[in-house]
Amino acid sequence: MLSIITYRINTVILAFAMVLMGTQLHAQDSATTINDPLKKPAIWEQLKQTPYNDALWTAYFDQDLFSLTREQYISYNEWKASLVELQSKEIEAKELELLKRREEYLANRYSHKRKLTESDFDALVQNVNKNFPIIEQYFLEQFEALGEKYKSYAEVHPDKKYNQTRWVEENEEKLLNLKMN
Repeated sequence: MLSIITYRINTVILAFAMVLMGTQLHAQDSATTINDPLKKPAIWEQLKQTPYNDALWTAYFDQDLFSLTREQYISYNEWKASLVELQSKEIEAKELELLKRREEYLANRYSHKRKLTESDFDALVQNVNKNFPIIEQYFLEQFEALGEKYKSYAEVHPDKKYNQTRWVEENEEKLLNLKMN
């Protein structure tokens, strides 16, 4: 008899725990979908931009944050966390979009469809290590335009021990000599 009562008590406790966990998981899922719970859209929009601004939260609750009831304080923390998470996701999305646009720009700028100019070259040689593949593309285009074959750094120095800056300087000089002739 005692084991049946223990079993039922454990079952009730387990069911209660599952309900609480389900509620908590649902609250986490809907955290990013909170939509102006106190129906003050002007302040809510500002809070979406600056969720850490306690003055805005004070205005949103129409009272000092230290005088909030326990339920209000819990709501405040949940809403604030939700807005911070939403803001972080928006920032991340914007950063990803900027990176994507930058990659597209660079791909279009330095693709074979567009020939690099001398002003491009002047900008690229400011950081040879970073721009070396693009600089080599410039040399290839320029040498081909003059009817000459360009031997790449990798062809001439497969061990890659020769100074790339020196390599650029030497090929720039070769290019100038070819243009003068």
